[in-house]
Amino acid sequence: MKGPFPAICILSAILWTGAAIADLPVLSTANNSDVLQRIDMPDPHYQMGLQKAVLAPNEVKARHMHTGPEVGYVLDGEIIITMDGQPEKRIKAGESFQYLAFAPHVSKAGPQGATVLATWVVEKAKSFAVPAP
Repeated sequence: MKGPFPAICILSAILWTGAAIADLPVLSTANNSDVLQRIDMPDPHYQMGLQKAVLAPNEVKARHMHTGPEVGYVLDGEIIITMDGQPEKRIKAGESFQYLAFAPHVSKAGPQGATVLATWVVEKAKSFAVPAP
């Protein structure tokens, strides 16, 4: 095939593919969370933590659960939380959320990303977040 038609088709395919890729969620691979503080609780087996997480636009935190309860507050942007057996929840800047221990869920940042401040309680020496079955 000669002429501009093949080049136009190839260029269209490249542009369409680029647009489709831009809409895909970004799977979280970087550690973009900072533990700001850990405080020993009155019960010497437990510790409270304060953590700030910055999520890129459309970033997805894969299905996981926390080993203790968590209370979170969205400082900026929006997150979408999907928990087993429940409708998806959208939490916007200025709103809060909470998880019970061992509640499997997926968290995704909105199209503008999100900054979240979270407080949690866990047994000392245990990881706060673990993969969910």
